[in-house]
Amino acid sequence: MKIEENRRKNADIIKRVYEDMAAGKICRETADKIIERCEREIARNNVKNVVEVVINTGEIKVVYKDEM
Repeated sequence: MKIEENRRKNADIIKRVYEDMAAGKICRETADKIIERCEREIARNNVKNVVEVVINTGEIKVVYKDEM
């Protein structure tokens, strides 16, 4: 599943950024920029891969390309 792989990759990057920031390897401003870029990529991939949104009895389900 490409969507899950991308989410995992970005989650790993964000985790590493926080670790590097805690260790003093990067500053807060740089960390914020990297995290923001990862979050934008996650959102962009989610929107790009949404095929349909199903609303049924008050439950909302988003169907992605990888799930078809």
